[in-house]
Amino acid sequence: MKWTVGSLDEKYLIAGFGNGRVVSYVLSSSGTVRPVSKLHVGSSVQCLAMVGNILFVGCADGGIRLVPLGEGAHFDYNPRLWRSVNGSKSPSITSITAVENSGSVEYSSKRKFMCATGGEDGSVNLFSIEEASSPFI
Repeated sequence: MKWTVGSLDEKYLIAGFGNGRVVSYVLSSSGTVRPVSKLHVGSSVQCLAMVGNILFVGCADGGIRLVPLGEGAHFDYNPRLWRSVNGSKSPSITSITAVENSGSVEYSSKRKFMCATGGEDGSVNLFSIEEASSPFI
């Protein structure tokens, strides 16, 4: 699970589940939580990371999905998939962290991220991802 804050200070909770579903919830001022957006990523969700408006989803199939979040924590329903990021044996991704490379937006329409993932087999991978387009910038 990860928290994110909207442009009007709304608080959103992003949760991933073993059935492959990712759900965003809004926390109301009265303390209630209600679902906002749902997405099925095709594999059991193991871990999540947020960088700005991009959700990184680490999955049991060894791939990661990049899911842009729009206004109000609505998911882009066409996540970008990177398969087997920890090698050809494709161990489940059990941890993920990412940071946007500074200056990547100023020089092109492509955003670049430095990612680190941990696999269930103990493997660690450090790599760069370049997003082809940025629909929610």
